[in-house]
Amino acid sequence: MVSSLWAVNDLSTALLMGRFYANHLTAGMTVSEALHEAQRWLRGLTAADIARHLDGLRPAANRAGEALLLRTRRHDVDQAKQNPDDRPFAHAYYWAPFTLYGDGNWGPGQP
Repeated sequence: MVSSLWAVNDLSTALLMGRFYANHLTAGMTVSEALHEAQRWLRGLTAADIARHLDGLRPAANRAGEALLLRTRRHDVDQAKQNPDDRPFAHAYYWAPFTLYGDGNWGPGQP
């Protein structure tokens, strides 16, 4: 189980969890490896990376009926374009609250 130790930012959490699940389910990492890599990835994202990532998600989100999240984040994307080298999620507030409970040694498809 992955949980948060405090209230978290919805955009950083959505990015981290998307990467976490891709790491585990697609790349075949263990749960602990997947979470650790996703946290490192989130810390290193620049504002320009985030804007590109969100723009890339737009067609799939619209098809899935989740465009609301992307519309509410348009402001974040606009801010990112003004300061493309900023790393808005580098602070531990955004990536550190996520903890893994359990041994984390099981792989994809295992209970």
